[in-house]
Amino acid sequence: MVLNLIPEEQYGFRSVHNTIDQILYFAEIMRDTHNMKPTNHTITEFLDLTKAFGMVWKNKLLVTCPNEFNIRGRALPWISNFLNNRFFRVKYQGGISNIFRSNQDYTTGLYSESHFVLTIHGWDGESV
Repeated sequence: MVLNLIPEEQYGFRSVHNTIDQILYFAEIMRDTHNMKPTNHTITEFLDLTKAFGMVWKNKLLVTCPNEFNIRGRALPWISNFLNNRFFRVKYQGGISNIFRSNQDYTTGLYSESHFVLTIHGWDGESV
């Protein structure tokens, strides 16, 4: 597990890991399985979670941070603001726009995707 939080099998949102690697890994397992016990049937299920991280329960992260990850102090309000209070402005050719509130329900960037991965695998290492 990466930092003992994300299973090695989780390739989404990790550098130098991609879907092709997972497909090749799956094909290798299927080949080895068929070599041990030949069969005419293979059942496979794939689940596309491309847009799922926008539906993650943000409050669970905030409630869980102090106990599960020992995150305390100023970090908790920062994480809360990152997840909930989304504002932006545009800087273009030396000018800067007014501040706008984001209408997106999800955040973007490394921390958002890590939050999603931790949520789907459960805070205690078990899948939810």
